[in-house]
Amino acid sequence: MELKAKYLAPLAWLVLTSCASQMTPQQLYMSGKPLPFRNYKTGATLMQRQDATTDCQIEAARRVPQSIQIGTTPSYTTPIQTSCNRIGTQVFCNTTGGDTIGGNTYSYDANSGLRQSAYRQCIAHKGFLDLSIPACPKDQDVTILATPASTRLPKLGASSCYRADETGITLANLK
Repeated sequence: MELKAKYLAPLAWLVLTSCASQMTPQQLYMSGKPLPFRNYKTGATLMQRQDATTDCQIEAARRVPQSIQIGTTPSYTTPIQTSCNRIGTQVFCNTTGGDTIGGNTYSYDANSGLRQSAYRQCIAHKGFLDLSIPACPKDQDVTILATPASTRLPKLGASSCYRADETGITLANLK
């Protein structure tokens, strides 16, 4: 197993800033899980990716403005019960219940889902898409995708995979 390159900074930044999972790339790799990439476009620079992201966020916000709504959680009031005991000539009563549970008020943006759809539509029209790269088998030789650390995102294919360790992320093709 030969690795000729270690760390692809643009790819590490791309993954770490957009990974839906709470696991690090190294944890994903060690567990054999795929590595999610958001807004990937072969040949794009990270500046182009960021520009497209910002443009589409602005466009989506213009097309689908916020619609802040107020909601209330369901509420329930426990029944009131009084129980009395007579001890000699005295009567002792205890009342329980009457507690209201729930009924909390909250606010939410009713358009957030539609705005996210408008954003995804915009970013797709710019040629960016979401990818999921499988982990390279640990015992298989790979050919490193030779992309300079600060230039463009490499072309990925059906045999593309990734490796990750404490030094960073490496994209490769299976031999």
